[in-house]
Amino acid sequence: MQDAFKLAKDLDIKISLETDLSPIAFKELLEQIGLDFVQANYDIGNSASLGFDPKEELNAYGQRILNVHVKDRKLGGTTVPLGTGNADINLVIQKLQEFGYSGGLTMQAAWRINDVKTAKEQLNYVLNLLNK
Repeated sequence: MQDAFKLAKDLDIKISLETDLSPIAFKELLEQIGLDFVQANYDIGNSASLGFDPKEELNAYGQRILNVHVKDRKLGGTTVPLGTGNADINLVIQKLQEFGYSGGLTMQAAWRINDVKTAKEQLNYVLNLLNK
């Protein structure tokens, strides 16, 4: 990774890590790396599937989040339509707003037979949460 870190620094590129580490272990990894341009990608659904507490995660490394994947999953399960799994998307958005988060939101929501209709429904779900 040292070669990638050097190249990223030389090119002024940020690196966003997504792991399945516990909140404290991920925070410690970011601290051990010790580079401002190495940050976190937070996947709401993956964290829910792993049974992580979003408050604990965001308190541990929320200020280091570069990008967020908006996804919902059941505990130990696969991706499901937004609002039907164990992810507390509303809480995550509220906490990110408290931090003044201005990074990206990547929709990784579940698909169905009518992908366009499903995408619109799930986008509206997120927009409603953002507008609260």
